[in-house]
Amino acid sequence: MSGQSCNGSTLAVRFEIHAGREVAVPGIKWIRGKENLGECQRAYIEARDKAGLGHSQFGCAEVFSDSGEHIAHISYNGRVWPPEPWTPNSTPLAEVPQPKYQIFDSMDRPVSCKSDCQTHLYEQWQGLQDEAEEERSRLTYAIGKILPNGDVTFEF
Repeated sequence: MSGQSCNGSTLAVRFEIHAGREVAVPGIKWIRGKENLGECQRAYIEARDKAGLGHSQFGCAEVFSDSGEHIAHISYNGRVWPPEPWTPNSTPLAEVPQPKYQIFDSMDRPVSCKSDCQTHLYEQWQGLQDEAEEERSRLTYAIGKILPNGDVTFEF
């Protein structure tokens, strides 16, 4: 993927959070100081995933150089596009990067979305809750983590 910053300048990613069904603070957000389009893409995807908002609330991104030149567009799904308006013949500059590791559920299906991870954690937590009830005990809270190898741990 091309996209080294021009003349040693850094790149900035601009996106907008919109009001909607989920609680979020609307406004224009910036991610600054990125060296290339790959870093911009990863930073946008990380911000999108952390926000947990859908496309209607978490807008696509525009990438700019320090001088204000429009370098690229990042769609909600994470693809990087040329700055020109999209057409059916448009070719992305970069596809969505693959995760560093893959998490699988108990049926050996890839877990790739945040909602899948939440479902996976909930199902594991529900199993703990059921075990506690069988023992006539009470599970007051549990913080779940999915480890890089796919194992689930809980802190009580």
